[in-house]
Amino acid sequence: MPEPRPDPGPTPTAAPPVASDIPAAEDAFQEAPCPFDTPAGSPLAAAQCGSLTVPADYDDPSAGTFEIAVAVFPASGERTSDVPVVYLEGGPGGKSMEGLEVSGGAFLEPLNESRDVVVFDQRGVGFSRPALDCPETREVSRELISQTLPIAEETEIWMEALQTCRDRLAGEGIDLSLIDSASNAADVDRLRAALGHEQWDLYGVSYGTRLAQTVMRDFPDGVRRVVLDSAYPLEVDLFASIPASSDRSFQLLFDSCAADPACSEHYPDIEGTLSQAFDRLSASPEPGKASFSLDGDIVDTLMTGERLASLVFEAFYQTDVIPWLPDIITEAAQGNVEPANLMLSNSLINDAFISVGMYYSTQCQNEIAFALEERLTASVAANPLFARMQDPEGTFARDVLESCRTWDVPASRAVENEPVRSDIPTLVLAGEFDPITPPALGMAVAANLSNVTFIEFPSIGHGVLNEGDCGRDVVVAFLDGDDAPDASCASERSIAWVPPLDSVTLNAVDSPFGVRIMEPEGWEPLGELTPGQFLRHEIAGPVLIQTVIPGLTVEQFMEGQVGRLPGIEPEELDTISVGDLSWRVVLVEVEGRLQILAAAQAVPGSGVTGVLLAAVIGFPYQRDILLDELLYPTLEVFGT
Repeated sequence: MPEPRPDPGPTPTAAPPVASDIPAAEDAFQEAPCPFDTPAGSPLAAAQCGSLTVPADYDDPSAGTFEIAVAVFPASGERTSDVPVVYLEGGPGGKSMEGLEVSGGAFLEPLNESRDVVVFDQRGVGFSRPALDCPETREVSRELISQTLPIAEETEIWMEALQTCRDRLAGEGIDLSLIDSASNAADVDRLRAALGHEQWDLYGVSYGTRLAQTVMRDFPDGVRRVVLDSAYPLEVDLFASIPASSDRSFQLLFDSCAADPACSEHYPDIEGTLSQAFDRLSASPEPGKASFSLDGDIVDTLMTGERLASLVFEAFYQTDVIPWLPDIITEAAQGNVEPANLMLSNSLINDAFISVGMYYSTQCQNEIAFALEERLTASVAANPLFARMQDPEGTFARDVLESCRTWDVPASRAVENEPVRSDIPTLVLAGEFDPITPPALGMAVAANLSNVTFIEFPSIGHGVLNEGDCGRDVVVAFLDGDDAPDASCASERSIAWVPPLDSVTLNAVDSPFGVRIMEPEGWEPLGELTPGQFLRHEIAGPVLIQTVIPGLTVEQFMEGQVGRLPGIEPEELDTISVGDLSWRVVLVEVEGRLQILAAAQAVPGSGVTGVLLAAVIGFPYQRDILLDELLYPTLEVFGT
């Protein structure tokens, strides 16, 4: 994923326009080059981009205008509907357009095959102007991640940075009170009119579901159908619900692992192991390194117990990380925090894709303005795991409210804390493990709607649409007019827990190379074009590689692979002889990963020419297991 493009700076200040300076909706959209890369052959290449001019304050034309960045993607296949779907990003503050570039447009594919999709950066976000980024808080996060200050002191430093950002944005003439869900919803409807659509469908995820409900309330005539993915109702005290939602997801992890024979065998007491890891890291934080951005910016870190618990909470968002959590927790309990630092890298990188200013402008007006300190405090007290591991100094309630006192925007109208009732056909999706918008909140949304289908997806985290064919097929069927799409596929999903590396089973199989190779049981092939290469887990590995490289000698290969690494001293092990093959084994550590390369010259007359390569890649602490359980057994078979 590319690093977000630099913010070109604040929008130049101009004299406030009079009412006639604000174009009518039908004239408000102007085509323009896309602000993201559109490589040929990519789903992004078809994008039609532009800018929508919107009133900064719909009630006061003299307040000026904002510019909303927009991209329209024509249907990539046979169009089944002329009604487009507009994608409503989460956050609040999620950068949709940069997300397009990061994913290569992957999140569009489920919706875009048979209909046009409209994507835009909400006001205050990304390529829209003004953008409410806070580099001040990002730099403080970089500094704090390598320290172990008391939480109160850490929070004070972060709040000072938040205040600096707020003062800077206000000094640029930005009225932060104009960045909220109601204005966002008005922008959505203005965009619909500007693009010439009588109606369109809404797909909202996370905060996007709140925005979708606001559109349903304020502009119902422009909406045909709605998908609310990982939803919560306006009337819920979202922040007071976090401790209970967190404890529910943790308990679900413990219970699900205990109920699975393989998981319970390998991780017999994951709850106790998490407690052990928390205590160990709280008493003696482990140093490490993490990626801060996508351009190779590596920062020093200290993994504490609270940071580990917060990372596990965040991992429940990500369906592909959940099966790996017992292993991550078990390793952390032994002091091996490299896997946890991979999750930390993901968290730090994702932070760059959130507009902090938009987040606080919206949350402080729409959510936290209606929160009560006593309710927040009581929620923490009622959920002991959250209290112990994520609020050990009892600052959660105070910090939630203090952040909004710092941001200093007025409360929204009371209607922003009231349920949205509608008869628009709506599909509500919920993931079983979702730690922030759990199924109960999705059901609460559904209870307010008279024409609704609610579906819970087992083994899924936050965001259902892109987690396999089932969610995609259900959404597409609903948008195609099926009010009760067949969701029986949802019950077929289960978690394939990642076992410990030292429990790997290797099976000898034939290969396209004409020799036998090893296939680790339960590991995924890296792809059809890379036979002989297997991955234990798509985020962390380890990786086992077996291939044949023609036209080289072992010495040439090793010099090309290892000799070109500046400043890295390889370690060479004793040569290993297996039959007629002599394997040269070299270890190198590159960017926190251990690479073990074994190369042998193919035997003349064997039908194979060149270099036989067997390699394993993992964490340095896994050295003995990588050698004893993966590489050495592979060498006994590979090439024979």
